[in-house]
Amino acid sequence: AEVLFDGEVPPAVLPACDHYAGSEKLMLKSLALQQQLGPVFDITLDCEDGAQVGREAEHAELVASLIGSEHDRFGRVGVRIHDFEHPHWRDDVRLILRAARRAPAYITLPKIRTVPDAAEMIAFIEATRRELGVANPVPVQLLVETHGALTRVF
Repeated sequence: AEVLFDGEVPPAVLPACDHYAGSEKLMLKSLALQQQLGPVFDITLDCEDGAQVGREAEHAELVASLIGSEHDRFGRVGVRIHDFEHPHWRDDVRLILRAARRAPAYITLPKIRTVPDAAEMIAFIEATRRELGVANPVPVQLLVETHGALTRVF
């Protein structure tokens, strides 16, 4: 790290394994397992596949309530927000960054198809973070989930 990033800020380190949990029951079970085993894997609280249609805000508030709670012992809990095409992704970001006791360890952006979509989402997360007074940038990971997007990665 000293040689590769001399004078630069090294990139955020994310564990190679993260576990997705979308329901409250599975979120709490996953957090309990992480407490038992230690921070050997991250937990991604899932707004995309976990939220019931029409109850997205309620689900995002649940996610926010667990980040930084007594269940989040190691600070290794992130979130997956809704995808770029979903009308609620911005609300996910606002609700979670506003209501959580601390910022998530990372935010996962699902179904990324193009660089402009990812750039818009990242810019929104950064602007919201600053607006809400969250001190440090939140690492973002992109999920490339389609063949078309995979051909555009490079």
